[in-house]
Amino acid sequence: MHAITLIVKDLVMANRICRIWIKNSGSGVIELVEKHLDHGDWIEGWEPWKTAARIEPGEEKRFESAE
Repeated sequence: MHAITLIVKDLVMANRICRIWIKNSGSGVIELVEKHLDHGDWIEGWEPWKTAARIEPGEEKRFESAE
């Protein structure tokens, strides 16, 4: 038998969602240097250090935040 603990948080719909796509059309690598938001939060699973920390030439990647 397994015990599972479920934690439920209040869910609030974001007023604004910002989706950023970056396409590397150059010949060098684009690397994440800093991650900062003045307002809002990164959307879980779409944080830039998880989805776009390194973008190789020809690649397109995205990250998202919500406020």
